Amino acid sequence: MNKTVLLAATLATVTFGAAQAAGTMSTDVPKTTTVGTPSTVAPMVTAATTPIATTRPGDHLTSEIVGRNVYARTGEKIGDVNDLLVDGSGKVTGVVIGVGGFLGVGEKAVALPYAALTTTLDDKGERRLTVDVTKDTLQKAPTFERAEG
Repeated sequence: MNKTVLLAATLATVTFGAAQAAGTMSTDVPKTTTVGTPSTVAPMVTAATTPIATTRPGDHLTSEIVGRNVYARTGEKIGDVNDLLVDGSGKVTGVVIGVGGFLGVGEKAVALPYAALTTTLDDKGERRLTVDVTKDTLQKAPTFERAEG
């Protein structure tokens, strides 16, 4: 008799649990669904975010400028490009040239407008950076100081 009661109680529990689960399950599909979260949804590509596939005529990579020697029109080596100044809109506005010193020791940083820098080819066909000032003029120019903040 105990086995019969125990079996009936087990079957009732299983049947009641299945009925409860069926009552809470819904087969209705929501009318609006969200696919992904904001972090996984791909944003639309706009003109401002379209990838650039290649350089255009007149474009220069910073790797072709920073670290390069800078020469005066006379051919005298003035120094080398230490850095570029970029404004808030992303436009390169200046070039920081290290002048004087030896192996970077005693070198003075001088900034010139980027437009003062011209790119030509030397007799070997390699890119050469030139400015229309002398080494002496740049050594007498104010030292470029980075603003705090």
